[in-house]
Amino acid sequence: MSLTRGLQFARQARWLAKIAGEQYPKRLQDLPSFWIDMNTHADAATPVVDLVLQQLKDRLGAAQCAQAQKFARHFFKRVSSDDLASRSVEDWTAMMLSLHDFVRVRKPGTPNVRVYMPSAAANGWDSNHTSIDVITDDAPFLVDSASIAIAHAGLLLHMVVHPVYGIERDAGGHVLDIAAEGSNGRAESLMHIEIDPIVEPADRARM
Repeated sequence: MSLTRGLQFARQARWLAKIAGEQYPKRLQDLPSFWIDMNTHADAATPVVDLVLQQLKDRLGAAQCAQAQKFARHFFKRVSSDDLASRSVEDWTAMMLSLHDFVRVRKPGTPNVRVYMPSAAANGWDSNHTSIDVITDDAPFLVDSASIAIAHAGLLLHMVVHPVYGIERDAGGHVLDIAAEGSNGRAESLMHIEIDPIVEPADRARM
């Protein structure tokens, strides 16, 4: 199962849930204990997060900064303490800039997916793992479906960060405002996943 196929499965599961009138887990507290343990996160108001927010302010103009800081602050609520300590402030800042740019334009109903080996030259930060980023309409089973696709490829998960945002977009899919889940915007799931390195570009494309 490819990652794209896994996302299709998740959308179908949401449609079937509506037909059946059943409610599937969407919030962290509704998930099985396995996922709660895996996604135990740090307090978003930590020195590392504060320094990242300050660097965003230093690098961006006032209008972009406010949106990027809201994006980063909510993202870090889903990052574990161990993962937070595994990278420098500079790397986290570069990742936030890259991810924020990644979500800024998306066609309605169409997931944005990228699979890449981060490098300082291309992305502003380095990693020994292949990164997978997905932004899509929120739905049940998104992380499960992605995990199944990755396991099917014989790869190991090293990090999963899965915040849900409320995003308002214009008719062309450009972000007008972004906030934490529960705001006036449409609920969209962002997944940042790190897996075993996939060196060959052709192999990454098959994901």
